[in-house]
Amino acid sequence: SEGRGRLYSRLLGGLLAGLIGFWAARAEVFGLTTVPAFLLFGLGSYLILRRAAAEARPSAGRNPLTRAIHRGYEPMLRWVLAHKMLFMTGPLLILAFGLLVTFGGERGLAPVTDALPSLKKARPVAWLSETFPGLGTEFMPALDEGSLLYMPSLLPQASLSQTLEVMRRQNAMIESVPEVARVVGKLGRAETALDPAPVGMIETVVALHPRSEWRAGLSREELVSELMRKTHTPGVLEGAGAWIQPIETRVIMLNAGIRAPLAVKLIGAPRDEEGRTLDARTGVGLLETLATRIRERIARVAGVAGPNVENLGGKIYVEFRIDREKVGHHGLTIGDVQDVLMTAVGGMEVARTVEGRERFSIRVAYDRERRDRLDELDRILVQSADGELLPIGSLAEIEIAPGPAAIKTEDGLLRLHVTFAASGRDEGRVMEDVLAEIAAWRAEERDAGRADPIPTGVAIEAAGRYESQLRASKRFAILIPVCVLLIFFLIYLNFRDWAMCLNVFAAVPICVAGGLILLAFFPDLKDFMYEVGLWDRPSSGPIHVTVAVVVGFIALAGIATDDGVVIATYMKQSFAAHQPTSVAEIREAVVEAGLRRIRPCLMTTATTVIALYPILAATGRGSDVAQPMAIPSVGGMITSLVTLFIVPLVFCWIEELRLKYAADASS
Repeated sequence: SEGRGRLYSRLLGGLLAGLIGFWAARAEVFGLTTVPAFLLFGLGSYLILRRAAAEARPSAGRNPLTRAIHRGYEPMLRWVLAHKMLFMTGPLLILAFGLLVTFGGERGLAPVTDALPSLKKARPVAWLSETFPGLGTEFMPALDEGSLLYMPSLLPQASLSQTLEVMRRQNAMIESVPEVARVVGKLGRAETALDPAPVGMIETVVALHPRSEWRAGLSREELVSELMRKTHTPGVLEGAGAWIQPIETRVIMLNAGIRAPLAVKLIGAPRDEEGRTLDARTGVGLLETLATRIRERIARVAGVAGPNVENLGGKIYVEFRIDREKVGHHGLTIGDVQDVLMTAVGGMEVARTVEGRERFSIRVAYDRERRDRLDELDRILVQSADGELLPIGSLAEIEIAPGPAAIKTEDGLLRLHVTFAASGRDEGRVMEDVLAEIAAWRAEERDAGRADPIPTGVAIEAAGRYESQLRASKRFAILIPVCVLLIFFLIYLNFRDWAMCLNVFAAVPICVAGGLILLAFFPDLKDFMYEVGLWDRPSSGPIHVTVAVVVGFIALAGIATDDGVVIATYMKQSFAAHQPTSVAEIREAVVEAGLRRIRPCLMTTATTVIALYPILAATGRGSDVAQPMAIPSVGGMITSLVTLFIVPLVFCWIEELRLKYAADASS
């Protein structure tokens, strides 16, 4: 032990010495290279700043760009100050138009049309409802992964050879599409306990060529529709929900346990008319029948694509109904007979063998030829208490009965999904219409004097991405007010004046309206630029309100007040130094302050828009998620140019009122 101690101490000493030498050498190199460079950089910066401070600064009026801005801004600001009420109609129209494109013509005019139902058929109202459908809602924008995952399922009765034949045929049809680069298919389960897939489940990864190699004008939705037509096979459960992207599919399966973006979940413990809970087999059968009726009903809803019933179909079960009296007559128990069945049919592990690094279980069971034949199962021998061998057919009744292919539960309750996808509409409104259709169906049945189609003990819930959307909406309902109040509080700390604070904060709703307007018309702008050759591909459809969009609006709320703070701060300082005594002097001082701060305000807006333009013009991976976050900021900052007139207008109006009240008080 002493020798090992000395050895370890020497090793530790050598290690410490090596580390000390390494750090000493590193410090030496740092002192010879990096430190002189920092000193030279600091000295050069000091000399440049000292020379710049000694030089005379050119006035802003000598800059030709600044003079051009002043020539345009000054007369406009003077007109605004002279026509305050007329100008304020512009920002109000921006707010109204932002609400119109957000909620749509039908919902936006609902208070008026509900009060006057005759206006619903008026042409202007119909035109507004058709032209402005409103912004849709989804959980997250779809990320273009450059590939697709096709996940069809065969009925549980399908064999391995049949599933393989279907997969080969479908793969050949998929490869015939020019946009497909390669196809890789898998059937059944992988060699892992985490993959409980049955034999009839197919997973086919479809790698696509880059968008530049696609046929002209072909969209992703049209490509998926073409692949669906080519792979359609009778007896195979597919639909639009089977064509998703690989990463997207895994996320949905982990979050909701389904293989489609949306679903209606049937969950509960079905009960009969007397209130008794049904057994698992009867309950699953009842849920499957109900799910089939719901699938037929929601197929009528506009935007529902490929509705399917999860786990539709059954399997053949061999049931042994053990007779307790006969078993007890021979001195046996139910467990004794079940142990024999488990050993003879399923096999029982009796030992393990080790061969090198591999371990194998030794199982005892009947020959496969006997286990696979139903007529041989009643000849399984059971040893009685006195040693007599009895065929199991004399102790139990053997029945062949159909049963569910799988029994899925959640929180101890039976569960079944009706899966589907949204096509041509946003997922939020499609799911709302689906739930409304189911509620209308139940109301129709009750009004007709029939029983409620949803049995007692079963609940109807939304599942899939819509469930995640609802959770995100609840969190944003807390987060957004907190952010708005925090911004308002910071503005108040700067001015210590409620009127000035409200004046600056008025830019937030106007900028939000501008962001919503650009969000609604950005796809049309992309299509127009594609037509004239300024964009490489058309838009992928409307942009819906997602988590990414809401994050963009939260960021917009933080920068929307920048221009107002810059102008209002200078105006407050200017009026504190010299208080005007007439309306003309107030307006002249406001114009002077606006001309002094117009350039930094325009620089703030321009830098924000220019910085975000590469995101708007991007077409690579991730642009589908980044663009919805950037669009609100770009649209809001463009609209924030209106605050260059609103803040001086409101400031001038407040000062004029103060002057008027002071004059009245003195008189």
